[in-house]
Amino acid sequence: MRKRLENYVNVRRLRAKYHRSTSKKKAQILNELVDLSEMPRKSIIRVLNRKPQRVKCRQGPKPTYNSAAISPRLAAGFVVGKV
Repeated sequence: MRKRLENYVNVRRLRAKYHRSTSKKKAQILNELVDLSEMPRKSIIRVLNRKPQRVKCRQGPKPTYNSAAISPRLAAGFVVGKV
């Protein structure tokens, strides 16, 4: 099973700390993360050097539903969105 660094530490905060550090401190951070997560060192470096991902928002207006169309389905026991 593939392990993710995000499961072990707050990557955003650690990324900023890693980039501000000297090379000796970076080596300490990497050693701690290798012991903690059991991930390869190079993979951890890639995660820390990666740009943070933006949260994607759904574009456009929010969907609106006609309550008359929904209420018969709810009365019949159907859950909206499932078959």
